Amino acid sequence: MSNSPLKILLVEDNPFDQQISQQMIALSELEVDFVTVCTSAEEGLAELTEQNYNCCLFDISLPNNNGLWLLGEHLKSLANSCTMIALTDHRDPTLVAQLMQKGAHGYIPKNELTPKNLRAKIITAIDFHALQRALHEQANRDSLTTLLNRNAFAKQLDRNLQRLVLS
Repeated sequence: MSNSPLKILLVEDNPFDQQISQQMIALSELEVDFVTVCTSAEEGLAELTEQNYNCCLFDISLPNNNGLWLLGEHLKSLANSCTMIALTDHRDPTLVAQLMQKGAHGYIPKNELTPKNLRAKIITAIDFHALQRALHEQANRDSLTTLLNRNAFAKQLDRNLQRLVLS
């Protein structure tokens, strides 16, 4: 993890849970630049699109579109450099598997939200996400020219053509 202060986005609709989460972040001994709070998945996605965050802590149960929707939409974007960690009241193993399959970098049950646990999850998730990005770059770019390799270029071309057709 880099030594620069973290920018954290908290997507939580419950004011009590917002307050608890912010207190846990403050007590976690993480060097945090600022925490932005959003109350819906749509607002969170807009914020992730407009600003660069190191970590997004998002509730699974949100009004309208839920946390899984937010995760999926964020990962579709080209600038998905933010580490995504789910906060949940649910202990359903199927939900946890779904989160990991969709690309979450971790999850924290709300009843286990302590400063120490939060710190460990955030640091581990940010480090893991950085390794994922590095592996992705090595797999998709030529090391000498840093240009996309043939396979990555074809995928990028397909994505761009799809986007043009849909717009």
